[in-house]
Amino acid sequence: MPLILPANTLSAAYDVDNSCRFNDGDSPKFERTLGTASDRKKFTFSLWFKRGALTQNSRLLEATDGTGSSFISIDSSDRLEMYMDDGSSNEQGTLVTTRKFRDCSAWYHAVFVWDSANGTAGNRMRIYVNGVEETVFTTDNNPDQNDETQINEGVEHNIGSQIADAQFFDGYMAEVVFCDGQAYAASDFGEFDSASPTIWKPKDVSGLTFGNNGFYLDFEGGADTVFSDASSNDFTITRAGDTRHSPGQAKFGGTSFYFDGTGDELKTEVNSAFARGTGDWTLEFWLYKTKSQTDESVVIQQDDNTLPGFQAEYSSSKLTLYNYELEDDWTAYGQENAAASNDAWHHYAFVRASNVHTLYVDGTAQTTTATSESSHAPDTNFLRFGAHRSDSSRYLDGVYIDEIRFSDNARYTSNFSVATDHFTSDGNTIVLIQSTGAASSTLGSDKSGNADHFTPTNLVSTDQCTDTPTNNFCTLNPLDAYYTNSTFSEGNTMFASGSSYTDTPANILLTAGKWYWEVNVISKTGDTDNYIIGIGSVQHTATNQASLVSATGYQIYGVNGQIYNNNSGSTYAAAYAAGDIIGVALDLTNSKLYFSKDGAWADGSGSWDSTTFDAAVGAISITAPASTPLGGYVPSQTFWSGSGATFKLNFGNPAYANSSDVADENGYGAFEYAPPSGFLAICTKNLGSDGG
Repeated sequence: MPLILPANTLSAAYDVDNSCRFNDGDSPKFERTLGTASDRKKFTFSLWFKRGALTQNSRLLEATDGTGSSFISIDSSDRLEMYMDDGSSNEQGTLVTTRKFRDCSAWYHAVFVWDSANGTAGNRMRIYVNGVEETVFTTDNNPDQNDETQINEGVEHNIGSQIADAQFFDGYMAEVVFCDGQAYAASDFGEFDSASPTIWKPKDVSGLTFGNNGFYLDFEGGADTVFSDASSNDFTITRAGDTRHSPGQAKFGGTSFYFDGTGDELKTEVNSAFARGTGDWTLEFWLYKTKSQTDESVVIQQDDNTLPGFQAEYSSSKLTLYNYELEDDWTAYGQENAAASNDAWHHYAFVRASNVHTLYVDGTAQTTTATSESSHAPDTNFLRFGAHRSDSSRYLDGVYIDEIRFSDNARYTSNFSVATDHFTSDGNTIVLIQSTGAASSTLGSDKSGNADHFTPTNLVSTDQCTDTPTNNFCTLNPLDAYYTNSTFSEGNTMFASGSSYTDTPANILLTAGKWYWEVNVISKTGDTDNYIIGIGSVQHTATNQASLVSATGYQIYGVNGQIYNNNSGSTYAAAYAAGDIIGVALDLTNSKLYFSKDGAWADGSGSWDSTTFDAAVGAISITAPASTPLGGYVPSQTFWSGSGATFKLNFGNPAYANSSDVADENGYGAFEYAPPSGFLAICTKNLGSDGG
């Protein structure tokens, strides 16, 4: 049955605005190598988490110097584990809780304390959950006094995975805090709610002592995937792949653009300003490569028909300028004399001055030059960074770039001293793309004041969530599903069904009020649109078909748009298919149910033709919630035989980007289409306001 029942909202206090969603199939993590070791005898690690996948090893925090590791984890039996190693593969201490933590609908708060200097052996390792100290353990091995752990050593630290890129956490994290040199209690991070004394809630941690290597990740950054042009042209800059502002390396400020080799690129809009004809121009940028490049493309000028102009790519590990458009061959117009060193910033400037093409590296002209009086042919062009125009295997891999400037003059005609600060835009600047934001603007930014920022890997902008410990959003419920071979992902907002009947309910029971959610029909494997989307009110078992055959199940069938109730179909709307977004509006005040497809509401007579919601049109009468077996309804979606299908659920906290994010009238949720007036996103703050 549903895991979350109607509840009061928390009394007014500290609000958590964001969390980070970890989808283990993406291999997500945050990583940072500490510059220097600090107190290895005492620290406190605190976080809030909401689980996705169960019964798998899931790292919360790990550190290693290459020999052994120290970690805080959820083990494959769903128990909390704290294991400390001395860096020589020698165990110092281990705690494994007896209790298991398997509620995928709940936000848990866990505090882990390492205090090996403590004179009482039983107080050297401590675990608190939701404000209460764990006292019963499956494994309870205390360290010797003054043992030192790898955590807080000057080594790599990961959040959400092993250093070896395995055992990825799946679910959500919020308010991740590490306090160096402090042995705090749970009450320093949370408190019991005064209106509901059994509810443990977060409180402001900004006043804590974080110590030298302490950090506080609130996941409110999120500007790390926004790119802009600082020139007066203000051209639109688009990204592909996972291109982002990364604190991993920075030439000026706290970040630079990072390209990881998996489809990353930046591209300007198409504009005639990029077609230079026979005129002078300068293209310059700073570049830092973590490993040698072979034939990867750095930048290409092309028109909107993909015809190439000039392009800079690696040839025999040396950055080389070609101009296919001028000479119709691959003559090198400029090439660095030798491959630039890895793990260092280098300034590159490609210059056309009076038909002479020259490459300057770190202010010094390189030997290879070329002269051509030919004109650039395309009338409109754009610049594309990080990707080759036709070969998907030639993306930049492990490369940071910053301060990209393209100008309509020859800025350099002899050797020069490179810039020591950000470029500025002037009358000759066509486009200027900079990573001027501080590392504090990224998803892994540290808000402790220490600037101990973490680099996100395989995390994207849609992984910044509003599902938090102070506003818990509905998700799917993998513990209450009649399914065969179904796979849950994206924080239990997405599932792929098996080849037989799959009934997958959500985890919040709705008993009153008006609610709206969307189901994004992603794909099917077979030929039949056997999608079934709607609501149910039954306890699922391994042998029934639950909502579909229930007198209190109401679902719309993809093949023909019929409404199914009690295993019988009746005319309602037209068919829907993969690519459609089905909106569901549930009115428990008046016991009515409505469906829309891509923003058009069903008329109840076999069509989707009502562009404006009308409660009198397309209303399905349902059993009053108090008269149902569960005393209310849960969202439920199925695939009724065939080869399977994939759905993404949006209860207001989607794992995908909408073309336009529309909130409900209380300001919660982000939907593709506007919820009807009075209908709300399914989250705990709205449960309190609407009585659901």
